[in-house]
Amino acid sequence: MTTMKTAAAQHSTRVAARTPKRRRATDLRTALIFIAPALVGLIAFYLVPTIRGL
Repeated sequence: MTTMKTAAAQHSTRVAARTPKRRRATDLRTALIFIAPALVGLIAFYLVPTIRGL
């Protein structure tokens, strides 16, 4: 049973090591799309009033 886990772990590290750059860029773009609304809210309701208050 431990050999199966070890083989699976080795396979996942090999797959991660050869992930193409294009896929990583697509993943980053997707992450930014999901993070953008939170950043807009943070800027609009926290940073702008803080800067105006100073």
